Amino acid sequence: MEGEKKRIGNEDVTFYYSRERRLSKAPERVQMLHSGAFGRRPGLFRSLVATKSMAFLFLAILMLSATAMVMSFLLQKDSNQNILGNSFTLEAFRFQGATYVAIQKQACSKDAYTGPLEVALSPYLKESPKDYYPIQVQQLTISLKPTEEFRFSVPFEAEKLVVLIKCKDDMVKFTIPVR
Repeated sequence: MEGEKKRIGNEDVTFYYSRERRLSKAPERVQMLHSGAFGRRPGLFRSLVATKSMAFLFLAILMLSATAMVMSFLLQKDSNQNILGNSFTLEAFRFQGATYVAIQKQACSKDAYTGPLEVALSPYLKESPKDYYPIQVQQLTISLKPTEEFRFSVPFEAEKLVVLIKCKDDMVKFTIPVR
């Protein structure tokens, strides 16, 4: 194998690497790639599905995203209801041994109801409604603000809560899990 001789400083150096010679022995596709014949760059979608494994991974990500969106839509439906132009969202959670309820109010229109609001809470019992179970009633006041949040503690433990919200003569019922 004969190399290209160059003088660097005081020494003669022989280079055995020749790019042109190596490319002449390369496959046709490599020579075309080197010459610039493949000028079109792949797009984002082609990059994501270039191989079967990448296409499968991309499909799995799409399916998980769709499942997450559907589940979030279905789970939020139970804890969000409208009454007299206000949308109420409820959430119950435990913190340091106590159960708390958070109520978010969003005004849907400019002439939404403002004034007193009664909230009645009790544990969810699916059997024997004749038994005594505690009920707590909270008196709240809705102001003119477009969004408000109310938080209060509940004096009993339960896995699910039944919440009744009453504005004037209208009433909505929520059944929410305690997280």
